[in-house]
Amino acid sequence: MAKKIIEIEAETLEEARELVKSRIPEGLYLLSEQVISDGKPKTVKANVDTIEAAFAKAQSQIPTNATIIEKKELSAPGQQVIAVQAFDERGAESAAKRQLGKNMVFKGLNLTAAGRNGFLGIGRTPSKYEAEVFRQAVVEITWKSKAKIVVNVGTKSEVMFHNIQALKNELWSDRANAAEALGRIGDAAAVETLVELLNSGYADLITELRKQCYALFNPAASPYAFSSSRRELDGQTAFMMMGQASFYRWLVDEYCKAMTKVAGALGEIGDPRAVAPLFQGLLGTSDYVRSKADNFLARELGKDSAALKRALETLHPGFTPEMKEAFKQALIKIGKPTAKYIVALGDRDRFFSPDTFSSEAFARIDDRSEEEVRQLLGHLLSKF
Repeated sequence: MAKKIIEIEAETLEEARELVKSRIPEGLYLLSEQVISDGKPKTVKANVDTIEAAFAKAQSQIPTNATIIEKKELSAPGQQVIAVQAFDERGAESAAKRQLGKNMVFKGLNLTAAGRNGFLGIGRTPSKYEAEVFRQAVVEITWKSKAKIVVNVGTKSEVMFHNIQALKNELWSDRANAAEALGRIGDAAAVETLVELLNSGYADLITELRKQCYALFNPAASPYAFSSSRRELDGQTAFMMMGQASFYRWLVDEYCKAMTKVAGALGEIGDPRAVAPLFQGLLGTSDYVRSKADNFLARELGKDSAALKRALETLHPGFTPEMKEAFKQALIKIGKPTAKYIVALGDRDRFFSPDTFSSEAFARIDDRSEEEVRQLLGHLLSKF
């Protein structure tokens, strides 16, 4: 086992990651990364009775090795009086507390004018009180510590095995990180698993959506389940549906991020076996996948749901352009095998207009330089 742990500090996370590249011994590769500190400015607030005490409290929450960027006094301490009316002290205290602003503390009550009891409640008037309130000091400190990451490195075979297995993890973020790592190594041994994920990713997404939606929309599993026979939803059920739709959008976006990394890895590796699935993936990076997922959700919630329509319209961010661009760039990087695949397409007129595809331009691919072919592909795929 040649695994090794390396700790790196720098002013920014990007600089730390660049330093990692120069610190990895020859023959070893990045296995995993843990961000201890991202190096970005952070703020901490504190509120107590005095400015000095507030700064001391805020400072105690900051690492000792941090650099203080700015100190701000947001609110000075002071006394305040709130006038309230109530029939007794308990009511007056409650009324005063309802008016308290943020960082204000109730201190006590003073009766300023007694009310009248009246006769059998007739003519009864509330007493007048002044509530003593203390406004606490509020401060804010902006600070920054160096970015710090801890990385594990290992042999090529160890890193390949680890990341190929990680492509099968449930979390899309794990799959995305694994694909990115495999792209950095550039070994064709990863192509088969990457292509398998590219082809099966949408089915995995739908499976995950069904699993997450089941508890909410299965009448036997949830008291808030939606019945398609119900025309209108009560507020609580509609709110839960909106929350589930928001989660569904997040899950689809996580899928898009992972597929972006998978396409990027296949482009870096440059294996011709990736061309056909990448091209088919590019054809699917319109709203196809998202509309299919919308149809799935519609079946789960019921076609007559006004709340569903609002949820989909409100939370529909559109297909990520990064995913589409990743598929294009991967096909362009692979170069000549992509061009030959397109030339071999019997129905290429379905995909390309005459002004973007020229048989003459794509003739004699082997006689052209890799750079010329990539320029042709860049022009051709820019119309997608």
